[in-house]
Amino acid sequence: MAVPVDWRDQGTGQTTVALQKLPATRPTGRTLLVNLGGPGPSIGTDDGRLDQLRQWFDVVLFDPRGFGRSAGITCPPLPDAFGVLISDDSATWREFRSANRGWYQNGCVRRSGGLAAHVDAWQVAHDMEAIRRALGVLRLDYFGNSYGTVYGQSYADLFPVRVGRMFLDSLADHTEPWLARSARPQAVAAEQYFDRFARWCQTMPDCALHGQDVASVWQTLLATAARRPLPAGSGRSVAPERLRAITLLEVTFPQLWPALASALQNAQRGDAGGLYQPPRGGPSGVSTLARCADFPLPGGQTGLLATEQVLRHDAPRLGWLAARRDRAPCAGLPATNPPRPIRTVGQPPILVVNGTRDSGTVPAHGQSFVAQLPGSRWLGADTGHAVYLGGNQCVRRYANHYLRTGLLPPPDTICPATTPNQ
Repeated sequence: MAVPVDWRDQGTGQTTVALQKLPATRPTGRTLLVNLGGPGPSIGTDDGRLDQLRQWFDVVLFDPRGFGRSAGITCPPLPDAFGVLISDDSATWREFRSANRGWYQNGCVRRSGGLAAHVDAWQVAHDMEAIRRALGVLRLDYFGNSYGTVYGQSYADLFPVRVGRMFLDSLADHTEPWLARSARPQAVAAEQYFDRFARWCQTMPDCALHGQDVASVWQTLLATAARRPLPAGSGRSVAPERLRAITLLEVTFPQLWPALASALQNAQRGDAGGLYQPPRGGPSGVSTLARCADFPLPGGQTGLLATEQVLRHDAPRLGWLAARRDRAPCAGLPATNPPRPIRTVGQPPILVVNGTRDSGTVPAHGQSFVAQLPGSRWLGADTGHAVYLGGNQCVRRYANHYLRTGLLPPPDTICPATTPNQ
């Protein structure tokens, strides 16, 4: 469907938003709009994970503007943000901001006809309202996963009386403007993941550091690197800042724990090469545009350093770097839709779920959002990210029942990691 490039100035041209309908297996005439997060494409990515919902709903997936089968944006490769993750040097930050601005203006905007400047959640929420009208429904029923929760929050803020039943899974809070308050639970979660990594090494014989005190090993390496950077081969070395950053980037992903343990062991033996390069992969250019428009770096480097001083109190080892990990790549990019408190003016009850072992979209974010909307409900689950799509049957039962009937789970419900017949 065609929508304005800029909903604030509808004379600036049009772009397209792609939709995919997955028909109900037992048609009831009801429709559920779904976004699977990213931000990125949703069409063609459900892999049968929405089949339960198709018993009652025509499921309509949409690719947000700029992604997938919607009219796309072509950007050159992103500037490397790792330098500002490991350095407080003002010259390094100035160079990165300048590179980011050039990447945005000379790469993305010129190649996309201006669409790159209008991919934030405010614009997407207006696209969702256009989809509601096109579907011919009075109120929009919606399931947003991960970054899809940001779109849901914006829609609930902008079109509260048009909200039907809204289920937000792994909510990323877009209602807290103060970075230190938003980042604190993520910083604490990173510290907790470090402790889980250490316990895993104690219990798993195939951990390279099995039988050792992992926290002590790491602290010793950090102190050694402070005296003299650890040799990493080919003339490279690992200073404390790099050791801390690499550990943060890897420790919140259990699948990376074996490699991290091996890298730390090798560093003990004189070769820190496994701690030099950050993990491969990362967000695309379009994803970075969208994320940074919605979750910018407030106050620049100065504001970030002040935030980190606050976070060090609760996350002194490495968690205090979480705000830098998430926001530093946004230096120099436009902030068109920064977080703000939601306006509570008539939204019906919303159901929010977070995994209690999720280090990115943390439970505190979902709880904070729900606290602003009287009657809404937070549901916890003893698992990680993307709870419904991950197959947690307890959460699926509650979410399916809510979307069908509007009835919420009992207060203070926590779903187990596994349930019978899962």
